[in-house]
Amino acid sequence: MSNPILQHYIPKSYLKNFAIHKGKKVYLVDTIMRGKNEQVKTLPTKTICAEKNIYTFDDTKPGDPYALEKFYAVEVDAIYPRVYDKLVNSTIMNITKETKREILNTLLSLKFRRPEPLQAVISKLEWVFDRMSKEPHSAESMLNYSIEGSKYSFYYKDLISELEIRRKELKENWLIKHFAQWQEFVEYKMACGLDVIEVPDELPIITSDNPVSVFDLMGKRNVANPFDPTNMLEIPLDRTHYLVIHPNVTSENAYQRIHRSKRDKYFAVGVNRKVQENSDKRIIAYPGDLDAHFASQVELDVPNKENIAAMNDMISKTMQAVDLTKVIKKNNGSIFNQEVADKVREMRKNGVMNGDPCFESLIVELAKKGFFTI
Repeated sequence: MSNPILQHYIPKSYLKNFAIHKGKKVYLVDTIMRGKNEQVKTLPTKTICAEKNIYTFDDTKPGDPYALEKFYAVEVDAIYPRVYDKLVNSTIMNITKETKREILNTLLSLKFRRPEPLQAVISKLEWVFDRMSKEPHSAESMLNYSIEGSKYSFYYKDLISELEIRRKELKENWLIKHFAQWQEFVEYKMACGLDVIEVPDELPIITSDNPVSVFDLMGKRNVANPFDPTNMLEIPLDRTHYLVIHPNVTSENAYQRIHRSKRDKYFAVGVNRKVQENSDKRIIAYPGDLDAHFASQVELDVPNKENIAAMNDMISKTMQAVDLTKVIKKNNGSIFNQEVADKVREMRKNGVMNGDPCFESLIVELAKKGFFTI
């Protein structure tokens, strides 16, 4: 068996749910590079979201340099198909602790496996060395620099070898650090609520090379602080299913349960816009769906009666959500207090959020703790 040199940071087992099957092990998606003036291309999933030796350790050191890639292949990529089947099966509501761990382990890995953060650090290192190489120095000059909080010294004559040593060190530290952060985050989110949202197939959901979006309760991206207890994480599952990982709660029932709901095309439009904005470089979809996505962004900006009504409804809900968020933050991120319950009661009376599945779930959770909002 050959060594796994080409390594996917977004697994093929995830991408295939946005692909058309074209023969044995061949799955095709439409994709376009974000911010580049190019046409949509149809490509096999095996050729995208992959780079050579992302997770390969230094082969001059003891141990299997491909151990991490093999771990991902067995513990994430191979498990995801059964995780996906449970998530999109509308008859499954209650899940075991082990199943929830598998859901979080596989899907949160999509955030921590991405090479973009490592590439940013390596680019900074290379910029520092490029500047030093252009300055006049003798071969025996001692140069000093710092990177990622550590200080280093070397002779100018050793510049090339020093750069290579530091590249390998930064990569190894990054791999170990992000693996630990991933596992820590999985443990932390075991207390979260899960909501699988289904949308009509008239406007399919797309995905990207960075499919896990992290938002605070104000709806703003919060990549800098993923451990904020009020964060929500959102992940496309396929063309008609979207997963929301809610802030951690203290209800035992919410621990091992999947809440399910349905939304309209306006929700799908908003989701796809967020997916595109959250992408690192590439957006991805089932063949034909990117064209539908781009068309919808134009079509639903047209100020006709239907779109205006939908926009006004969204603005009203956003304003209500912002007000509720302020109350929750005032109470240190906790929803279980009388002030939050009073605000929810007020929102129920004005009716703006009625029928919203997340809002209804909040009402139920408050009631379980004795905070009634009638």
